[in-house]
Amino acid sequence: MYQRLLDAYITLEMEFTRLRAMLIPPPAPPDDDDEMIDADGLADDDIEMELDDFFEDPEIAEADLEQESEEEELVE
Repeated sequence: MYQRLLDAYITLEMEFTRLRAMLIPPPAPPDDDDEMIDADGLADDDIEMELDDFFEDPEIAEADLEQESEEEELVE
């Protein structure tokens, strides 16, 4: 009899632990933006600088304006 009670208790405890794990979200990863390196080996700051250079390039900006005007003409 005691063995059946012990088995039932262990089963309930395992089920409770499983359900509690479903309710509690996993801990968030550390927020180390300064240390983040992508697959190419570039840090986040390097990527931001490259994006800034890309968007500040006059040829690209001009091409974007031309594309926007063409899209507006198609919409009208």
